[in-house]
Amino acid sequence: MEASPDPQSRIEGLRAWLAQLDRSVGIRTYLLGAVAVLALAAGVVALVLVLQLKQDSASKDDVAALGDQISTIQDEAAQAAERKMQSLEDRVTELEGQLDGISGDQSSLKRRIHALKEEVTTVGNGGLGGSPTGTGGTGAGTGGSFGGRGTGTGTGTGTTGGGSGGSGGADSGGDGTGSGGTSAGG
Repeated sequence: MEASPDPQSRIEGLRAWLAQLDRSVGIRTYLLGAVAVLALAAGVVALVLVLQLKQDSASKDDVAALGDQISTIQDEAAQAAERKMQSLEDRVTELEGQLDGISGDQSSLKRRIHALKEEVTTVGNGGLGGSPTGTGGTGAGTGGSFGGRGTGTGTGTGTTGGGSGGSGGADSGGDGTGSGGTSAGG
């Protein structure tokens, strides 16, 4: 066995070990204190932020009031859209009525144009339901050397409203010229 070292050197060794342990514990204590101070500061900042956010945050009443406002705005928008839609429907109905009236007028005008075309065609083909020839009336002839008077009948041609007269007949001793009456065609 070995002899035990001197108690003085042993005490010196223990002192050195204690000093090293003290330094090590001191550093750890300093680090632990710094971490504790930082954690405390972070906690204070978090508490301040939470309190500030709580003051700024909406309460249940605020949320309910906002919901009511949104519902009111939605209802007003729906009613406005419905009124606009009804106005547009009324306008379309009015325009459809006007279009029907115009279409009726157009159909009436087409029928009238067709009737006028038929009338023009009929008139061009010989009158409106009558004969294109008319009968002349009596005409007076001029006397010849014997001073006679002649009468005669003639046929003329014409359209609605009049035509040319026929030739007159001859009397004994007259020159036989005369003018016929007016012809009424169709």
